[in-house]
Amino acid sequence: MVRLRAGNRGGDPGKMGGCGVAAWFSGLTPADAISVAVMMNTRALMGLIAINAGRQMNVIPDDVFAMLVIMSISTTLLTTPLLRRSLRWSHMMDTPITSTVERTR
Repeated sequence: MVRLRAGNRGGDPGKMGGCGVAAWFSGLTPADAISVAVMMNTRALMGLIAINAGRQMNVIPDDVFAMLVIMSISTTLLTTPLLRRSLRWSHMMDTPITSTVERTR
């Protein structure tokens, strides 16, 4: 009997966190490391290929197939807004902060 695990149950945060920390330790700024972590969430095409293969082998029932397709597409759709936010934060971190005292001199 094949047991299927419904959903990720923490796989995405672990993958994103691990890649983000590794990017940070390898010398990227924290903001750029967050961008790397967010980009680890783009997997819809590979996920859909694997899901279709499982369905064709009759390993994945139709209701689980539908749930996995929805999860794959929705997490990929979330990538764009998250990446834009992290890039905006990265740009803000690169801009030097000057105090009001320094600006008035």
